[in-house]
Amino acid sequence: MAEPSAHRNGHGATFQITSLFPKLTVLDNVLLAIQGLRRSKFVIWRFLSSYRDVYDKAHGLLERASFLDRRGGDTEVRYLSHGEQRQLEIVLALASDPSILLLDEPAAGLSSGESAEMAEFLLGLDANLAILLIEHDMDVVFDVAHHISVLHFGEVLEAGPPRTSARARRCRRFTWGRLIHGNSGRSGHPHLLRRCLCVARHVPAARARADSGLLGRNGVGKTTLVNSIVGFTPPRRGKIVFKGADITRSASFETVRSGMGLVPQGRRVFPTLSVEENLVVAERNPGRHGWNLERVYALSRACASAAASAPRRSRARAADAGHRRGLMTNPDCLIMDEPSEGLAPSSSRGCGRRSGG
Repeated sequence: MAEPSAHRNGHGATFQITSLFPKLTVLDNVLLAIQGLRRSKFVIWRFLSSYRDVYDKAHGLLERASFLDRRGGDTEVRYLSHGEQRQLEIVLALASDPSILLLDEPAAGLSSGESAEMAEFLLGLDANLAILLIEHDMDVVFDVAHHISVLHFGEVLEAGPPRTSARARRCRRFTWGRLIHGNSGRSGHPHLLRRCLCVARHVPAARARADSGLLGRNGVGKTTLVNSIVGFTPPRRGKIVFKGADITRSASFETVRSGMGLVPQGRRVFPTLSVEENLVVAERNPGRHGWNLERVYALSRACASAAASAPRRSRARAADAGHRRGLMTNPDCLIMDEPSEGLAPSSSRGCGRRSGG
């Protein structure tokens, strides 16, 4: 079903990858969402401000979502947190007055605090609005859902109330997975941990085929450290040595040329190019470590089968393209900034296998 037809039939939807106008205000984004569903969107000789009913509806949606209290409609979207942007996307989906709301991983990439806010936001929506939620954040699922269907490779393992599904042995084995039990920060549901080395005062010198992990909560400077190593943000003090050379003041292109590779947070793939085109654009120094299209595709069938498609709406596909694009630069050292952000446990384990290959 085409998207316009879906809206007309009472469906509203958000996708895995945030799609907003970052330089427009919160109010302008909502106004465009409402106006885009009307025939008057093709009228080019009237100012949008002349449509008072559109303005009234936009203000009503923002008031019900408490956006006007927190941020105000004049705030540019780029100044919102990631969690607030995800909530705003849901407000835009409500512009079509849907009877059912389809949400594809709305809590992906959110901190535990933002996930709690997302759950509270969803609980505050109209009680008569049906919601179909696809989500890997178990806290959000158990807080919001009345009924859960647990899927594993297309098979329905369990269907029923949340607590019943949580206790089901098959669900614990396949979906909660090979997990390490611990306090996730809210309800104590098991969460997935990968082996990491905690780095305090320095990053140890990398040996051949050595993996080092940087562990820390949001805001402590993990991405800032990555940017300093690569050359985006020169450090104020200290020294960065790579392959015996001081690269502290090197430009980013010089660092990459010396053999440093980066998979940035958010992947930053080209959304309008195919997966294969993203890989070809990044290819460098094929004689250094032998990473080429054939070898990259050999890592999984999924990548090869998606070669002609664009990584637009799937976080897993965008992440997959980003990881493999990093390998196509044939680096001596590959830095990956939150490579499993927003991915399902099975995809996260696949990410670990790729980085360990």
